Amino acid sequence: MQRSLQSAARMALAALALIGSGGLSRAQTPDAPAAAAPVLTKAQAEEWFYLDVARCLYSLEHSGGVADLPAEAKADLRPAKPAERFMFKDAAIKVWTTDTYRDIVLLAERSPDRCDVVATKLPVEVTFAAVMTRLQQADPNLQAVPVKPGYNPIAYQMERLVDGSRFIVHLEGTDPDVPGHPGLLTGHAYRFSLLNAWVIRQPAAAKPQFR
Repeated sequence: MQRSLQSAARMALAALALIGSGGLSRAQTPDAPAAAAPVLTKAQAEEWFYLDVARCLYSLEHSGGVADLPAEAKADLRPAKPAERFMFKDAAIKVWTTDTYRDIVLLAERSPDRCDVVATKLPVEVTFAAVMTRLQQADPNLQAVPVKPGYNPIAYQMERLVDGSRFIVHLEGTDPDVPGHPGLLTGHAYRFSLLNAWVIRQPAAAKPQFR
């Protein structure tokens, strides 16, 4: 029974990502020429941040990459251009974005067991709260856990165990003019807000990261 509930939750999470992606993709076509980035509402960008987190989680759960997602879930995505992937200098990291969000919301496949979503210029607390609420609605087994202090000023973490693996969604962010992570731009404050979602798969028996 427990495994069937987990499977149903995973299907619900995937469905949310597919529905959201399909709804947004109707405004764009794959062959359309790149145009000037439109003025986006915060709600639109927050929605895309959530969808990218869902895509990361779905990919890791199914032991694949973004390229292996169902067609509807990746219709809008394209490889990020060099100027857009400025936070990811390593060419081996696959970085994805869209013609709409460009360098505002990026999805990066760091390894087979880690997928990142990075966004800027969004309200940190509001966005993280929305992501956590929607993830837990999709999968009640994904539970919030305490985070070890010492990271960015705003940090949350959700975890669940599935078939011998621990899936972690770690959210960290900092608002404008607040010093960020001590290992990143030490001593400097960010001009804009910076939001990170690190989606990680690790053995269930291993010590959970970040706590």
